[in-house]
Amino acid sequence: MFKKIITQPIIFIIIFAFLLRIASLNYGLPMWLYNDEQPFVLATLKMMQLKTLLPVLHQEAFTPFFYYPPYINYLYLPFFVLTTGISLIGFPGTLSDFQTQIASDPSVFFITGRLIVILISLTSIYLVYKTTEFLTKEKKSALIAAFLTATSVVHLTLSITGKHWVPIFFFYTLALFCLSHPQWSLKKRFLLASIVTGVGTGVSTIVILFSFYMALWFWLHENKKVKELFTQWTLYKSAIIIAGLSIVPIILYPASLGFVPDTTLKDYKTLIGAFSSVFIFPKELLFIEPVIMLLFFTGLYFAIRKKEKFFLSSVIFITFYSVIFYFFFRFEQRFLLPIILFLIIGASFGIKELRNILPKKVWSASIYALILITVIISARLSFLGFVNDSRVHTKNWLIENGAQNEKVIVYANLMRLPNTKEGVLEQEKIDPKSLRTVDQAEKNIRDEIRREPPFHVLNLYTVRNKDFYKNIKDYTKKEKYKYLIVSKEDFLDNKEQFEQVRSLIEKSTLVASFGNNESHYSLAKSEIGPTLLPLFKIKEFGPEIEIYKLEF
Repeated sequence: MFKKIITQPIIFIIIFAFLLRIASLNYGLPMWLYNDEQPFVLATLKMMQLKTLLPVLHQEAFTPFFYYPPYINYLYLPFFVLTTGISLIGFPGTLSDFQTQIASDPSVFFITGRLIVILISLTSIYLVYKTTEFLTKEKKSALIAAFLTATSVVHLTLSITGKHWVPIFFFYTLALFCLSHPQWSLKKRFLLASIVTGVGTGVSTIVILFSFYMALWFWLHENKKVKELFTQWTLYKSAIIIAGLSIVPIILYPASLGFVPDTTLKDYKTLIGAFSSVFIFPKELLFIEPVIMLLFFTGLYFAIRKKEKFFLSSVIFITFYSVIFYFFFRFEQRFLLPIILFLIIGASFGIKELRNILPKKVWSASIYALILITVIISARLSFLGFVNDSRVHTKNWLIENGAQNEKVIVYANLMRLPNTKEGVLEQEKIDPKSLRTVDQAEKNIRDEIRREPPFHVLNLYTVRNKDFYKNIKDYTKKEKYKYLIVSKEDFLDNKEQFEQVRSLIEKSTLVASFGNNESHYSLAKSEIGPTLLPLFKIKEFGPEIEIYKLEF
């Protein structure tokens, strides 16, 4: 039995997907480079610290940094407790020392969170496989759909970070799995899909949009008349269940609606813009997911001829989803992940139809060629994640070249180096508001329990003292700073400050540089595009960083 399971093709696809994702597990750490990853980790640690499962009772402790529903934190919590227990085994210090170490470098918890998301992504791949099998009634097409998910650029980039987007994809996939299960009654399918959708709102309110697809399924796939959408008790029960479950995360943490002020509803919108959004929003997938889109449009061609219901419901939902994001949010690559589910399953119909009309050898050669393309693209993306970020390479260069015995200035986006107590106190004098929790911890941590050797460094990413920047040349000369780590990009959009820092390089010597000037190719931003070609030109992800040996 076990031998039969492990020799299934889907198992090999999942193993391959795991290898693609695990290669980037340590990306960027101990720096916090991923957008929107740290709130989930820090909020879970805060729950542990406060010994609470109800953030609503301590909102003042969470609201400065956490603005999401709390269900991912509940998922993280037992694993974080286990990680804490393992980390304490053989720890050479007191509990207070351990807390200080975690505050200065919580990388082990970021890794734990990323591992959980990777496992969720693998589960979603299996669910895509089963759902596609239900819909196409063909295992080969389902296997290729699973493989397309495993190698999808968008799915892959979001699977290697502790964000909420892959869990969102999981809930969409699980809900569609429930709706399409061929052996369950209509009542059971809609009941389970409603529960999944309602619970999913505890991960993100975006999951509630799936309720619209449930109405489409009821109308199109269950062969109901339009008027039955308003008269059938099934949909009303689903709406009640989803509404009831979606209230729970708001009760547990009302600040989870903190994204509302960031919506774009008040911006100028037009009906033409809404209509065109269905073409503009997914357009970039043509160039970053070319195989998926080619097969989807192939399937769409045959679907129009055969009046395939899944394509009609998918196209209507993608239109609805795009219009919602046009009016309420904005267009960013990560927002495309839920609709990729429908594109991949639609692509599987294209695979099925091609198999029926092409000679066997031609079909096999075509599919193998397309699979090879996805393997090359995803393997390259995974390799670059393994290579790591330019900011990590910069730190490693400083360590390898003995710069820890010298004073260093860092001015680059989201980059900081571990600091000595003296360095933190110096930065505090320059700008007390620039210190973060990690800086406060580094004032108290003992050298014996540090995970990394410290520098005497000014981490200027958060320093806003204008007088300091005006006199930065005199200051660095007086304090005998030896190295400048500086970005080539004005990442804070503060031209005057940027030029004041860059003025330090006038007589200085460039000793090393890392990164690339392709700002739209960023694993940290989960953004790859607008095309894939530069992916094969860059040596590493991350902004262009230069290391100068200061001379005055």
